[in-house]
Amino acid sequence: MDYNLLRECTDKIKLSDEMKKEIAVACAEKTISTATENRKLYRLKKAALTLTVACVFILVTLPVMAVSSGGFMDLLYRYFPEIAQNFTPVQLSCEDNGIKMEVVSICIQDNKAQFFIAVTDLQGGRIDSTVDLFDSYDINTRYDTTAHCQKVSYDEKTCTATFMIEIVADNAKKLHKEYISFSVKQLLTGKNTFEDKIDINTANITHNPPTVLKEKRGWSSTDERLLKELKEQDKAEMLMTQAETVWPVDGVTITAADYKEGVGCTDENLHIQVLYDNIRQTDNHGYVYLKHPQTGNIIMPQASISAFAEDGVSSYEEYIFLDIQPQHVPEYEVYGWFITCDTLITGNWTVNFRAEK
Repeated sequence: MDYNLLRECTDKIKLSDEMKKEIAVACAEKTISTATENRKLYRLKKAALTLTVACVFILVTLPVMAVSSGGFMDLLYRYFPEIAQNFTPVQLSCEDNGIKMEVVSICIQDNKAQFFIAVTDLQGGRIDSTVDLFDSYDINTRYDTTAHCQKVSYDEKTCTATFMIEIVADNAKKLHKEYISFSVKQLLTGKNTFEDKIDINTANITHNPPTVLKEKRGWSSTDERLLKELKEQDKAEMLMTQAETVWPVDGVTITAADYKEGVGCTDENLHIQVLYDNIRQTDNHGYVYLKHPQTGNIIMPQASISAFAEDGVSSYEEYIFLDIQPQHVPEYEVYGWFITCDTLITGNWTVNFRAEK
């Protein structure tokens, strides 16, 4: 049993404080007899009668092989018999590019459907515990729906990742007996996380840098006035790449760090620009922040502007710090938090099935 995963899962489940305490104690001890475990599962069953809680709890505490076989229903009936009555096996699958996608089972609650898919690398060695669907999945039904996807577990021995998909039909349309088409086009895996100090001397950051006008592809800000102005403009004046650049990790480059006037004002703010390589294939992303070496105080950027690079696939992201004056910046060090990826698997996986109780 993966006790760390179980502890993480309880944070997302709406249980009583008493029940969460019981699970936390069990995780800390790391050894539970079969009889004790069954009693805890029984108490959990009484405390958590929603289908979401039952399914997630089973998936994170039992082997994923049971999920992708008939054994899943046996386990569900064993621990949650009253829930299992609303849970229907689907067990339809397709294969492409050496990857198998199986829709395992589904549950229907009025206008809400939750189903589990198992993605298995039949060749092995290509997907890992970081795999996700790269927002490439499509769900087609007769009704307009909203959807959410969450990875539930990963089994290293079988190279199988399990995801829970939840869809909600608009206008409270009931989904029972509706046909659902679920398709995936891309799998992203091989992710790495970097968080460390970046080799930028904050005492040498210059003023009045050269800039270039770029077509914005995105923007954000915690400052309402700045956010309003960014929304009204199709283009933004962004820093030009400097002669000296910094590569904190493969796929991420610090291309500029300067003080410049903010949008619509004369105050100078710190701007740090990052280039994320080939985001269409890697989903490289992250952010930079300032950290005081003595106090540990952290200052996050309050705004950012993004624009595609000259190659059309990489992206510049310019982070703007509004809450610190230039004279105080040398007291801080620059840190970065980045996620990079090295493997994109493409294919055409589609399963059509009927949503039945």
